[in-house]
Amino acid sequence: MKKVIVLAALCTLGLTTFAQKLAHVDSQQIVSEMPQMKDVEKVLNNAKKSFEDEFLAMQKEYETKVAEYETKSKLPVNQGGWPEAIKQSKAQAIADHQQNMVDFQNTANTELQKIQDDQLQPLIDEFNKAVEKIAKTHNYVYVFDAAAGNLLYKGGEDITEKLRIELKIPTPAPGATGK
Repeated sequence: MKKVIVLAALCTLGLTTFAQKLAHVDSQQIVSEMPQMKDVEKVLNNAKKSFEDEFLAMQKEYETKVAEYETKSKLPVNQGGWPEAIKQSKAQAIADHQQNMVDFQNTANTELQKIQDDQLQPLIDEFNKAVEKIAKTHNYVYVFDAAAGNLLYKGGEDITEKLRIELKIPTPAPGATGK
């Protein structure tokens, strides 16, 4: 009798495990459709433009230095050319400027990534809270992110529309993409 009760309990436990509700959503699609994304894109575009403008100014200064070097280093000293020590100094200044441009590009790319991360974090936090709210409301045990690329089976319910409603995102027109 004891074995039958244990066996029945195990079967019941196994059946309830299989009855768990699953859902999936594409986080990238939803976040890209959030109304605040326009503000994020504006901030990123402004930062990118600032970096591009500064780099163009650096590039123009570099080209000016190179042109001056090419002109003055070819002329003899008695015709306004540079002595060897000045040529070496100017060549080093050009090389340093070129390295500064490379360093600037690397720093700008890193900073742009940080700005993007900082701007997106509130949207991601809001998305995660909405997923949690919907999951609790509808008793989902697991919600998979289809954007993560590790979803092998799209079983369960797609909660994309519920998230659009929760996050007040208008439903896109048929055939339109959210990206």
